[in-house]
Amino acid sequence: MQLVDRYLQQVKRFLPAEQRDDIVKELSANILAEVEDREASLGRPLTEDEQIAMLQQQGSPMVVAGRYRNDQRSFTFGRVIIGPTIFPIYIKILALNLTITVVVASIVMSTLGMHVGISTLCWPAVLQFTIITAVFAAIEQSQKKFHLFDTWNPRALPPVKDPLKISRGNTLFEMFFTVLFLLCWLRVPGAAFAVAYMFLGPVASYFSPVSSSPLLVTPAWQFFYLPILIMVLLQLCEQGLNFAFPRWTRARLLGRVVRSSLGVLLVVYLFRAGDVLLINPDVHGSGQYVPIAMLVNQSVHYSLLLGAILSVFQIAKQLFQILRLPASPSPSHSATMAI
Repeated sequence: MQLVDRYLQQVKRFLPAEQRDDIVKELSANILAEVEDREASLGRPLTEDEQIAMLQQQGSPMVVAGRYRNDQRSFTFGRVIIGPTIFPIYIKILALNLTITVVVASIVMSTLGMHVGISTLCWPAVLQFTIITAVFAAIEQSQKKFHLFDTWNPRALPPVKDPLKISRGNTLFEMFFTVLFLLCWLRVPGAAFAVAYMFLGPVASYFSPVSSSPLLVTPAWQFFYLPILIMVLLQLCEQGLNFAFPRWTRARLLGRVVRSSLGVLLVVYLFRAGDVLLINPDVHGSGQYVPIAMLVNQSVHYSLLLGAILSVFQIAKQLFQILRLPASPSPSHSATMAI
């Protein structure tokens, strides 16, 4: 019953984490019982078209998830602006958008020498809130008028995901940037310029030093040169293993938790170490590199903070996977539905 599995997986995406498993089990039991009743009355298995018709009677995954949720939150202002069906998605996208806006605006303002505070960040945050809210309000009104969520195709549902499967494409993408960082960190001749050219294009040639570098790594960061190199090499080994054997095991998840925990500890020390680059006073004309040093220092500062937060959530997710991992994992309906 691949269609049913795909349908349940999509419903699960719109459910609160604490209710997800119980609701999916209940909904799965109801749908399978209905399938058995129909097959018994017909005396044969349901065709794909009959399964599609049955799932369409259940309703779109988003609508069904909305019926099962205990919280029926909505955005009202005299009348319902954003209803409970799409409100959870609205909150997630709004939170993500506001976070990105505040981080990017803070980096840009700091680079330009502007004061970063609540008053200066308020306008871009309010602007993003207004735009996101207006978009979802339009979706809500379109749903009421044109019943957008009633016209959906079960065949278009994404395939059932295996939570332990590792994407080789994503792994290659990660390995590419890890190798670039490693080459720059090892000070391979031309590596830093190649990376700069990749992002800046021909403009990078204007910042290429003739003899000695106009930018120096601060002594505090030089102290962490070897620990960072070891962590990057461990990460590259893990990525190579993931590419060769693209499936998580308990041992590999535990290994990643340990490496991620050490990484968070290292990030905390790096965050406290301050700026990563300073101007080399011995190089003529190094003053022109002050904006670049400021941009890099600010970017690294906020990237470390964001990286530490994301790593903590990633560690929690990996620990949750380990706890749910059976002693002898084997493909099953329950396993495939553990997204």
